[in-house]
Amino acid sequence: MRLSSSQTNRIPQIGAPPIDPADQLAPLTWHTSSTGLDITFRLDNGRFSGLGSAVVDSLQVDSFSKRIRIIAHLNGIYTLEGAYTLAAHVLGIPLEGTGIFRGVMGGGAVDVTYSGHLESGQGGRSYLKLDTVRVALALGRSQYELTGLFGDYQPLALAGNMFINNVAANVVEPHLKPTLEKWLAEVFRQYAQAVFDTVPYDELFPKTPAYRGFYRAVFPQNF
Repeated sequence: MRLSSSQTNRIPQIGAPPIDPADQLAPLTWHTSSTGLDITFRLDNGRFSGLGSAVVDSLQVDSFSKRIRIIAHLNGIYTLEGAYTLAAHVLGIPLEGTGIFRGVMGGGAVDVTYSGHLESGQGGRSYLKLDTVRVALALGRSQYELTGLFGDYQPLALAGNMFINNVAANVVEPHLKPTLEKWLAEVFRQYAQAVFDTVPYDELFPKTPAYRGFYRAVFPQNF
């Protein structure tokens, strides 16, 4: 779903930051321990870019329950970058390091559900306050690069990155995905709440099919 310029010209400016890129994100922390895996990972000062390439396949607004569901697939490349620390054993192989993490992903899909309630605000208008946000991801192809593995000793660092990329999709990502979904849910909640705090609910979602205000705020690059 992409809106034409004639449609977007009728949408008032929304005073909220775009979600692409999303900078200075809250730390992503992850620990898993199971057969063949023992991983402790932390990402600080994260930057998520590329969500502007998302194409919305479905946007459903339930005005009675105040629930909004967005299903989108991702075109092009999107990246997650930041400063990481890692201490892990994967299939008996030790991995450790501190440095810069960069994950480059292509394709995939995201399913986001926002749920909330209305509260009276400025001028007696109603504004949406989010109670929960749930995210379901379908990860596309991915490539990871970590500097600083094994003290940046290059033979080991190159071998470590090669090993990570060989096992990530089948071994690591299924364990990481639930944590990544919860982390992204909080990122989306903060950005969406900035929109809902700015614009009254009936302007974002009037009784006509003009839900474009929220769509434009969340996916500005589609316009």
